[in-house]
Amino acid sequence: MFVTPLVERGEVINVGPGDTQMPVKQLSVRAGESLSWTGDSSQLYWTLGPELYHTDVSAAFNADIDDTTLKAENGINIGFEAEANVPDSTVAFVGGQVITMEGDVVYEQGAVVVENNRIVAVGPVDEIEVPDGAKIIDTKGKTVMPGLFDAHAHGSQGSNEIVPQQNWGQYANLAFGVTSIHDPSNDTTEFFAASEMQKAGLIAAPRLYSTGTILYGAHGPGYTSHVDSLEDAKFHLERLKKVGAFSVKSYNQPRRNQRQQVVEAGRELQMMVVPEGGSLLQHNLTMIMDGHTTVEHSLPVAEIYDDIRQLWDQTDVAYTPTLGVAYGGIWGENYWYAETDVWKHPKLSSFVPQEFLVGKSMRREKAPHNHYNHFNNAEVAAQLQDLGVDVLSGAHGQ
Repeated sequence: MFVTPLVERGEVINVGPGDTQMPVKQLSVRAGESLSWTGDSSQLYWTLGPELYHTDVSAAFNADIDDTTLKAENGINIGFEAEANVPDSTVAFVGGQVITMEGDVVYEQGAVVVENNRIVAVGPVDEIEVPDGAKIIDTKGKTVMPGLFDAHAHGSQGSNEIVPQQNWGQYANLAFGVTSIHDPSNDTTEFFAASEMQKAGLIAAPRLYSTGTILYGAHGPGYTSHVDSLEDAKFHLERLKKVGAFSVKSYNQPRRNQRQQVVEAGRELQMMVVPEGGSLLQHNLTMIMDGHTTVEHSLPVAEIYDDIRQLWDQTDVAYTPTLGVAYGGIWGENYWYAETDVWKHPKLSSFVPQEFLVGKSMRREKAPHNHYNHFNNAEVAAQLQDLGVDVLSGAHGQ
């Protein structure tokens, strides 16, 4: 947060933190949202996560004022606790096929018992005792499977700081069995507001996790995050941790040492650092060597060889190839438009507005199958997974 005097002038004046034509005073130590003036314009208020800050600016431009007295270093915690939405019921899914998370174990006739918000029993139908009073759902002819975690799921949670009561994107996610998402690039305030509303049962959505707004290193989008030191990196991670993030997205930090500073800040603050793959193989390899939590998006090549396999195998870096956004060729998303009637899909057409669904998928463009690189990306991902690399499923919001 910064303050500068309002000057009446007949032309545009561009002001910013480093401005020299106008006096500019910094008010916040970290960052802030929800800027608000008092009625007499003498004080400013803002928030950062659960903390409310304010400072007196009535004498901000007096010649003898000490700039350090303007900065509000400590805020007032105005956070509160709300009850999580936990159902008070017992439900049993009985009779159908059950896919478990115990290796390759599948029960052809199984049962799953859910008590309140926890799975308490899974097994063959003749070995599971269904509690008295449980609601029984007959799943014969159907399959019960673990909820899907979409590790790279973009999608709007609101508009202009308004979170809708019904979000068609999240309804579609739930309809396809996605019970948790991690969004590595979204609007900070809208997303974490929606996340808390979901926990409280005020909106229907998967469990919502995010990096918040990306730590963008290049100029252009209006939210550049400058990193020239470890302290700069910790500044950005600390402000995002305040609002509820446990991960950050390192995106287009131009120099490798800047990316390393973000990674080290993540280690010190116990936060995950997921980088933008960017369709640049050499760039991706430095991300692996520097110990990022993941590499987001696919390697932009048709195949890899032992040099990359051996390198990656010696790290704990995970891989989120987002096969719908398959670098190195035509995206996997376009393959499904070309090969299937996406706009007729019963679940998609129930939740996604026609203006989005039909416009993207009905008029199809064809290409030879070997031009779609998601087949190759999937094969590379399988090779890495066979080596022990954690490969994560991410749909990129498509």
